[in-house]
Amino acid sequence: MFCHSFKPSNLLYSQDSIARRFQNGRLIGEVLDEIYVYESLSVQDLPKMEVHLIDFKFVSADNRRLWILKELEKLGHLKQVNVNITTKEMDRRKSARTNHIKIRGDGPGGWSAEGGVHLMQLARLVHQMIRRKKEKKESDNQKSLNCKDLKITVCKAYPCTLVLLVVPLISLYFQFAVSAGVPLAGSCTNTTNCTASTVNSECKGGTCQCKIAFYAQNKTCLAKVRIGGSCTNATNCTASTANTACKSGTCQCTVAYFPQNNTCVAKIALGSPCKGTNQCKDSKATCMGTCKCKDGFYKDSSTVCSPRIYPNKPCGTSTVKNDSCVDNAYCNGTICACGIGYTTTPTSYCDSTPRLFGIGKGLALKNLNQEYLKMQGQVFMKNDSLKQISSKQKKKCSRVNMEDFLLKDFKFFSGEHPHPE
Repeated sequence: MFCHSFKPSNLLYSQDSIARRFQNGRLIGEVLDEIYVYESLSVQDLPKMEVHLIDFKFVSADNRRLWILKELEKLGHLKQVNVNITTKEMDRRKSARTNHIKIRGDGPGGWSAEGGVHLMQLARLVHQMIRRKKEKKESDNQKSLNCKDLKITVCKAYPCTLVLLVVPLISLYFQFAVSAGVPLAGSCTNTTNCTASTVNSECKGGTCQCKIAFYAQNKTCLAKVRIGGSCTNATNCTASTANTACKSGTCQCTVAYFPQNNTCVAKIALGSPCKGTNQCKDSKATCMGTCKCKDGFYKDSSTVCSPRIYPNKPCGTSTVKNDSCVDNAYCNGTICACGIGYTTTPTSYCDSTPRLFGIGKGLALKNLNQEYLKMQGQVFMKNDSLKQISSKQKKKCSRVNMEDFLLKDFKFFSGEHPHPE
């Protein structure tokens, strides 16, 4: 196989007729128009054609592509085309050796099998005249336009008066189409094709697309808006940054995210490291190296910050029950209660005012903040049972948590149990 340059008119068809569509469904006339009229394709965009050398004649294996090249040659758009020449055997179904072909089917993209001229051919010819006028390759002779000027046998199919009425309309159509450029998602060969139709667009991958800093909406390219920028709708924001919304006229991260380096990052759960309070997922949490519940709240079993429980209310669902109660209160198993030495205030908190507990025979407890429990002058320490200790033993005693000591071993002082005899 080797490459050679030919005039399309010197190549022969291998069939008597062809379908008006390529295998991908595109009309052959549509491809011709994109090359000649819209200039969104070039001849170089077409795959190189393969021809067979048979009996000293060059025959095309791709008749539809050859038809396009022959039409472009007639229109003066090209003179020669590069092809690959092969001597391998051709498909038996392609047995013709002709320079003429019929297109099966009518409508856009081809002629009817019975002859006549399709309107698209007339349109291409008119566009050819317009192009020549712009390039100043011939004088303006549109005023004297007649059937002879068209150099086609259109009068056999249409009256000349009808043709002379239709031609100006087609001329206006193509002048508009060419000046309008290629819309978004349309085929292009360079950025000029796109910007003629849509500002801030470019030709990328063979199609017109919005530039990287813009997004497509209603056939236009609008500027993407970064976090903190002005916006009118959510799309202004999400086109640039995911998980954003337009709030009060500015682009902001949605409620479950926080801004970081012009992106929106998922907020942090309780107990996880953080650098700022706005990073914590729970609105009742604060950042103290890690996200923790604020004062007046506790981490419940569902890892959410819930308000601490007031006295005489059922304990919360915290793993450590006492954590669910307000300050100076504890969970006695079912409800929150003020600790020894505290009373419930009118606002349902626990007040630290000292008080006396009188039980039985004048037994009293006061000065609850001392290290050891003193009852009637005797000192007791925490043990499985109440046990009086001497001064020598007292020196050997380790410090005990007074509140824990009282709550666990001396509940009778609060009246919950009778005083032991």
